[in-house]
Formats: sequence, C-alpha cells, structure tokens
Amino acid sequence: MKSMRDESYEFQEVKISVFNNKYLNGTVKSVVSECKFIDVPSDISEAAEGLKPRMKETKRVKGRIVGVDVVVSLVCISCKKHMEEIDSADRFMECQSCKTSLLKEFLKPAVSANLILVDESDESVGLFHCPGSVLNAVFELLKGNECYNIEESDVTKVSCKLITETLLLLKKASFKLLMDDMKVASIDIL
Repeated sequence: MKSMRDESYEFQEVKISVFNNKYLNGTVKSVVSECKFIDVPSDISEAAEGLKPRMKETKRVKGRIVGVDVVVSLVCISCKKHMEEIDSADRFMECQSCKTSLLKEFLKPAVSANLILVDESDESVGLFHCPGSVLNAVFELLKGNECYNIEESDVTKVSCKLITETLLLLKKASFKLLMDDMKVASIDIL
C-alpha cells in the first residue's frame, strides 16, 4: 500500500524499533489500513511546529584570520569522544567518557581550530570554531597553489605551528559562518 501525504492510517501488529532513529517494523501479521482523517487540534499543531528544526542562520563574511588556537585531540575508538592528550610519553590512555583504557597508537588524531575573524574593515566578527574538515579543504586548496609551500593537505599530519602560521598569513578569505553554532562552514581563499 502506497501512503499519501496528509492521509491518516491505522497500524496493527507492528513494533517500534530503534536503529539511529525510531521506525515501525512490520511482520506477516501487520495490517495497515486507511482511516478517516484525524483532525489535529491547533494547539498540538503549534507545539509540533515549535519542535521542527529551524534553518541555521548563515552569513558570508570577507576578511581575514587574526587569531588561531589549534586544538589536537585523540578520538576514542569505543565511544568516539575526543580526548585531550595529557601525558605524551605514556603508551596508554583512558577515555574520560567511557572509562576504557586504550593503546594510544590505535587512536586517531582530530584537529580543529578556534579562529578570531575580522571583516574587510578590520571590525571583529568574533571567535568561531573551525572543524578539521574545513581545515583540510583549505590545505588542499593551498597545496595546489605555487605561492604556498604546502606538501601535505591532511592537517593531522602537519604541525600546529604550520597550521597557525598558514592561517594567519592568509591575506583575504571568504568565510561561510553558521552564526547559531559559531562555526566556520567553509573558507574560500580570495
């Protein structure tokens, strides 16, 4: 049976299962039948409307980076939480989140940065978090540019000093900013 938008259905002999999201799981005994339209009261519709995800406010800013704080962490292979490296000489780490002890050599590094941005008139735009995927994209662009001596585009394989100095030396860029999250979505070098 093909379901139609704005139609009402009655489900019998189904189970609610969870795998990333909730979904209905049918069996041989399951029955789906069309029923009369259910009139949803306006107060419930208004409450449901308030629960819908809002569009994130994005803003395009041309300017430059005037401050950089590079953050390197290790990702737990059990719970995927980020762990700060406390003792670099130790071969083992304990995840603060799931309390699992892990061999450090099997933990993947994650690099991100906190950037202080100014616009073209040198007015402060604010402090924004820049995820590793955006940093990798910037370094991939710079790797192909003969003006920069960048040989590696994977920021987990370069030094924090190189990341910091490279970002600070960019004279002009266009930033796509997620204002609600204070995150950098993309950086285009101008």
